[in-house]
Amino acid sequence: MVVASLLASAHFSTVDVKSTTQENPVYAVETVVLAENIATKPVISNITVEDVVKDYFKDIPILAKVAKCESRYRQTDANGEILRGETNKFDVGVMQINEKYHLERAKGMDLNIYTLGGNLEYARNLYDVSGTAPWSASKACWGV
Repeated sequence: MVVASLLASAHFSTVDVKSTTQENPVYAVETVVLAENIATKPVISNITVEDVVKDYFKDIPILAKVAKCESRYRQTDANGEILRGETNKFDVGVMQINEKYHLERAKGMDLNIYTLGGNLEYARNLYDVSGTAPWSASKACWGV
């Protein structure tokens, strides 16, 4: 039986993920339980931001497409700083959440949009309220 604790829950706020997909993978430890009375062995897995985004939004795949278009699946830039929008510097993270309009609301929800988990969770909440409208500027890229 394999017990994978790659992403312990739908809340990734403690996951510290570097920017790009394949270039900066996230490492997670899985525990492989072989059988009773047999030692366990840690297994290191490469998990990318893209993997995390796609897994988190597996029930809303359009948001994974939005993340690809908005940030190319990056939460941080090459220097490890929060990714900021090319057109609007108030847009941050993998889902390009706008600080000017959403930072205070996110804080009120106890979400940190500067972390991968907080950015994803806030985007899910934003989608529940407004659908894809907050990302309409990139619709030509992700739209159907």
